[in-house]
Amino acid sequence: MAEPGRRGNALTDQLETQGVTMRHHHSREATLLLAALLLPTLSLAQGGKTIPPAGVMPMAAPAPMPMVQPATASFMVPAINGRVTSVRFYEAPFQGTPAAQRVYYSTFQRALTRYVYWQVDLSFPSLPAPVTLPIDAVWYRQDGSVFARQSDDTLSFQAGWSTAFHVRGRGWNDFGNWPVGPYWVDLFVLGDRVANGAFSVADGGAGFAAAPPARPVNTFVPTLNARVTSVKFFEAGGQAPRIADRTYRSYYPVSTTRYIYWEMHLAFPPAYQRQNFAVEAIWYAPDGSVFAHQSGASFYVDQGWTTSDHDWGRGWDQPGQWPQGSYYVELLVNGTRVGYDRFTIGQ
Repeated sequence: MAEPGRRGNALTDQLETQGVTMRHHHSREATLLLAALLLPTLSLAQGGKTIPPAGVMPMAAPAPMPMVQPATASFMVPAINGRVTSVRFYEAPFQGTPAAQRVYYSTFQRALTRYVYWQVDLSFPSLPAPVTLPIDAVWYRQDGSVFARQSDDTLSFQAGWSTAFHVRGRGWNDFGNWPVGPYWVDLFVLGDRVANGAFSVADGGAGFAAAPPARPVNTFVPTLNARVTSVKFFEAGGQAPRIADRTYRSYYPVSTTRYIYWEMHLAFPPAYQRQNFAVEAIWYAPDGSVFAHQSGASFYVDQGWTTSDHDWGRGWDQPGQWPQGSYYVELLVNGTRVGYDRFTIGQ
């Protein structure tokens, strides 16, 4: 569903809700074991603890965003006994982008950005009857001032749904109008803050020069007939949790952060047989040097699958070890650069 906005070269917004039954739920849990199986053999270690590669210099932390921190959100929706599984962001034109074509990032280049959409993903027990709930969104700038409010929106769930997503965008019809800087979005259902997420708009320059975004990205993987629909990050211990237990972020406090995992989501027609493929992940430190290089050929999709999630982590058993700054991870599948994104370690 789409709601007409204010057209022309003006700041406008868009909205959409969609739900699916649980049989369309993402991924296979077997794939998720790769992080625990491969991480110790492909990272620098001493005494069982991962250490940063030589030459990675700690950087001063970016100024903390004076906005509400993630810990204040419940990530629960009691009215439907539901859970917010993620808040993600993508770029699109005024009319939006079909779900299968969205690519999610936490940092957007100003020259390539029109509308930024937030997407909230929810999971809940199958509903016996339709449910409609109000949802409000508040967008904040870096200085904590309100950038936009969206309070005329509803979540509409149909009977039998057990998962759903809802999106709404804000931006301009033309590229290049977003003010540079970090932004924060709080989401409220029935007045309760249920989720929040952050993204940044950058000019390029120093922030993007630390890594090679100029290298082409092809989200389609011909050898798998698959498309990469998202790259996102979550924090955990030495073993990745189940997808349902993950919370995705782009900003992590150094005092509580152990391992950061990237997660890549693939969508494809039903696989007719098991197919193995190779993934390479290159992690860049805040100064642009290579922080870690992961390479493994044991990733796979199995017969009958139509989606899969694959992840790999990097970090320490104890929190407080990450040098502060902005990190960049690029992913290659069978040698093709298929995605990238950033996360930040701060105060």
